[in-house]
Amino acid sequence: MIHFGLGGDDRDLILNHALHLDDALAAQLRYGIRQGDKILYQFSPEAFDRLRLIIYQSSRESSNLYMREAFTELLRYLDYSGGMDAPDAHEAPRNQRNEFIDELREALGEREFANLDEAEAFAKEYADRFNNTPSERLRGCTPHQTRSLITYEWDRPNAPILLNKDIPESHLEDVMYFQNTKILLTMLRDEKGAKITSAGNLNRAFAHRVGERCMDQSDIPWDLRQYRPNWNEQDYMPLHIPRVICGLARLIRKSKGKFYITKKGEKLLEPEAAGELYARLFLTYYRRFDMAYADLDMEAPGIQHTFGYTLFMIRRLAADWTLAGELAESVVFPAVEYELPLSTPYSGNRAFWFVCLRIFGPLMHFGLLESESEDGLRFKDKENTPVRITPLFDKLIQFNV
Repeated sequence: MIHFGLGGDDRDLILNHALHLDDALAAQLRYGIRQGDKILYQFSPEAFDRLRLIIYQSSRESSNLYMREAFTELLRYLDYSGGMDAPDAHEAPRNQRNEFIDELREALGEREFANLDEAEAFAKEYADRFNNTPSERLRGCTPHQTRSLITYEWDRPNAPILLNKDIPESHLEDVMYFQNTKILLTMLRDEKGAKITSAGNLNRAFAHRVGERCMDQSDIPWDLRQYRPNWNEQDYMPLHIPRVICGLARLIRKSKGKFYITKKGEKLLEPEAAGELYARLFLTYYRRFDMAYADLDMEAPGIQHTFGYTLFMIRRLAADWTLAGELAESVVFPAVEYELPLSTPYSGNRAFWFVCLRIFGPLMHFGLLESESEDGLRFKDKENTPVRITPLFDKLIQFNV
């Protein structure tokens, strides 16, 4: 168990302003033991991990600058509380730090040091070794690698995940999200915009013209365009999701009741800019877009925020054919596995189906994962279907950890 204390203001900050705070964690925070100006708590490592993740997300996502700074300071305090830490303790998840403390205490034993400098040097050397040693709980990743993958921004100098923007267009011919985006941007350019509906979508006539040319690798096992002739843009996800991503990526804009392609969008339509467009779509989808919107299933912000770890594990475990069910059990960051839905005899393997929708499906739409099954992973009985990364995965993503 992890013991820590919070001031009343800190407790209220979390309860009243933290994003994604679940009811169970809120209940735990409401019932602590008051001692002086502190409220004392005893959390399991898993609950403490959830608390830290929620505070971290709030420090990044809050619309109020003061709140972001307050949550950042609170996160630093929690990282420091609960006993002695490794000098690089912030490089590891909280339960890893507890392992470090236990192992360091065991290594110290009855050892005596001549002075404080000698003791600090010993602790630093031990911490460096711990933080760079593969962890069984992290499925072979080191604490340093894990911290980099789940915390730092992607595709910046020295980032843990770098994207190749020089992929030729000929390598992207079967990538649904890329091709449908190009079709949409091209038609917006050629038709000098498209009227917006009252719901904020492409008008039906324009959406149908675009949709007729779209690739369809969606999770719907029948073609909406054939069975629902009066469909709207929001009904047809192979078009709707690229349109939303284009807005977030600033490739299209709204003006005077119409969608227009931006100058950046026009530039990225050039054949020599195909790799840059592809990388921009990928980065926007996984770092700015709410992935839950694409499959309309439950929110799982922790799984999205730790998706760098997920990509790293998929690259490590699915370089060759592997069963989809086995892969699904190993790609979610351990500290956020509580976000996976529970499976019951009545619901079937809901966790696997959720991983297919949230993780495997979009990667297939980006051309980065493939299945031996002709219909991909659309149905719930596909745990035994072999999957693997495509050659495009290594062309696009470089890990720098």
